[in-house]
Amino acid sequence: MSKKQKKNLIRVISSAVLLAVIWALPLEGVWRLLVFLVPYAVIGYDVLFSAVRNIFHGQIFDENFLWQIIRKPLRSCCFIKSVNCSKASLSAKAESRLRL
Repeated sequence: MSKKQKKNLIRVISSAVLLAVIWALPLEGVWRLLVFLVPYAVIGYDVLFSAVRNIFHGQIFDENFLWQIIRKPLRSCCFIKSVNCSKASLSAKAESRLRL
């Protein structure tokens, strides 16, 4: 494994551990959202940093920024079963994942 791969593996594992710990916390509302942003920042800090840097350089709608906008709604709609999503908004692939 290269250094970059090891670094990414550590980020994935630490984010997964944080997520598992957070699920057990009895938080509600805004506090729950803020706590869930921690593993999100751990796993995606390089993309978040690039998006913020590009915004300050005048490239508002670059790839990194747009992925950060679309990423969260897609995850919540397709992978969290507690969210009520219309089937029309799900792709066929995501819909088949929900059936499994």
